[in-house]
Amino acid sequence: EMATAFGVFANQGYRIDLHPILKITDASGKVIEEYTPPSSPIFGKRVLPSGVAYIISHILLDNNARLAAFGATSELRIGKQPVAVKTGTTNDYRDNWTVGYTPTRLVITWVGNNDNTPMGNVTSGITGAAPIWNDIMTHLLNEKPAQWPPKPADVVVKNVCTPSGLLPGNSGCPTRFEYFIKGMEPKKFEGGKQKVFIDKGTNDLAKPGQTENVEEREEMIVTDVTGDRYCVTCPHPEPSPTP
Repeated sequence: EMATAFGVFANQGYRIDLHPILKITDASGKVIEEYTPPSSPIFGKRVLPSGVAYIISHILLDNNARLAAFGATSELRIGKQPVAVKTGTTNDYRDNWTVGYTPTRLVITWVGNNDNTPMGNVTSGITGAAPIWNDIMTHLLNEKPAQWPPKPADVVVKNVCTPSGLLPGNSGCPTRFEYFIKGMEPKKFEGGKQKVFIDKGTNDLAKPGQTENVEEREEMIVTDVTGDRYCVTCPHPEPSPTP
């Protein structure tokens, strides 16, 4: 089920059910039942727009996006191959997963105890299932040319401000390239820093109506579609990679 679900992203939004039993024969070799796949390279039911599947795949193959949690050379990286990958661990450590894919290969590994008891020495997907996943995917992609997900026509690329995701304009902000579904790309320009009230105790945005222990500072603020504000340049806790 997990392989089928992640296969939707690899198959440009199409769900293709897996058939682990390909053939059944009797003792004399007579074929009792055999699965014959459709001749079309893309079959099944479309359950996601291709643009959504493409963007999810690009998020999952971006090694820079997981540097803070896993480091630059983790088990999730397969040389210079663009491989989308995700780890997962249940809260009680009964199940430990790594699933990753290219447009033509999908590998999923599970680590756990057969009696469903919690594992004692596995702390995350990167230390349990990922090394096994890495060995298999490395073997499958050995000496194969890199395969990037095919970009659908409704996906556009925009140069946006790294801190805010808004259009840079003349703000001079650091920028990055980002993918968007056509029509959902940002329309607003980065306005630079603005004057806001900061809680001197938390060094973050003061609460609405707060008047005590505040001071006015110039910070870069992002406002989402619900109206909530986030201070990009305020200090925030940094994640600590484990292990």
